[in-house]
Amino acid sequence: MLCYTTAGLEQPVTVLYVCSTAPSTDFVGRVCDIHPDGRSMNVCDGLLRLYQGEEQHQARQDGSRRVEIELWPTAYTFLAGHRIRPQVCSAAHPRWNRNLGTGEPPADATHLLVAIQTLYHDVSHPSTLILPVEGSVRLSVWIRHIMTWFSTPHRQIKIK
Repeated sequence: MLCYTTAGLEQPVTVLYVCSTAPSTDFVGRVCDIHPDGRSMNVCDGLLRLYQGEEQHQARQDGSRRVEIELWPTAYTFLAGHRIRPQVCSAAHPRWNRNLGTGEPPADATHLLVAIQTLYHDVSHPSTLILPVEGSVRLSVWIRHIMTWFSTPHRQIKIK
């Protein structure tokens, strides 16, 4: 799981540039409220299940795919002193059925495939969380600016 936390502070959307070694994979976007004492509370999330060869998620020349994860609608106020934490992960079991990565129909799947997920967040791949705010102003949190400790243009996560 990758977590990004901001400084204090229509439909939320997470735009990601990703690729996977698995024929089928999930990406979950989540927004959390970080309380001053450090507790993290889920506000809303959404899941996108990808299959290789899908027309709406075709790979770009570098192998990445631009995907949008619609987060579930919510009305929420982040209180003074609280922080916003966008999270990206590749599973949320048991909230959503697990994805075995093979592309087999979930009800009949019998094999499990290890997937290496890549989340890009550089100038060519501006992975973004877009949150609508009161008054229909949009707040864009550019992940590549939040996480300055990343020393490489992308991060690989091995999911077993």
